[in-house]
Amino acid sequence: MTDLNSVTEIGRLTSDIGENNFSYLPNGTAKINFTIAVNRSYKGGNGEWVEEPNFFDVVAFGKFAEGLKSRLFKGCQVGVSGELRQDRWKDNNGNNRSKVYIVASSVETLSRKQNTQGNGYQNEYGQGEMFGNGYQAPFGN
Repeated sequence: MTDLNSVTEIGRLTSDIGENNFSYLPNGTAKINFTIAVNRSYKGGNGEWVEEPNFFDVVAFGKFAEGLKSRLFKGCQVGVSGELRQDRWKDNNGNNRSKVYIVASSVETLSRKQNTQGNGYQNEYGQGEMFGNGYQAPFGN
């Protein structure tokens, strides 16, 4: 049987996309990284619902990453699908470290903010745009 590595999360971006989140690799490939907050709801000991935030780092590459750059903003709700990857290394003290993150194969924006250039985007919920590897979305105003 083949192993399966697939994850889908819906959450909100924790910050705007800035210079620290978007770059080009030495080979010229675009790279974007961002963090989403996903709330987990459960009943607490007193019977009331409690929301616990979980934070997931996401990365995407290529034309896909370039297309996402102008479409993501703090608080934007997105659906992210992809696979989990793990980096492992030793820190300066020789301790083993690791980090798990999502490599996105598709990102659907579930909310949009108003563009100052007046192209009509006004926090429309539930009318998302799908961006993903292998899908070339139209990026015009």
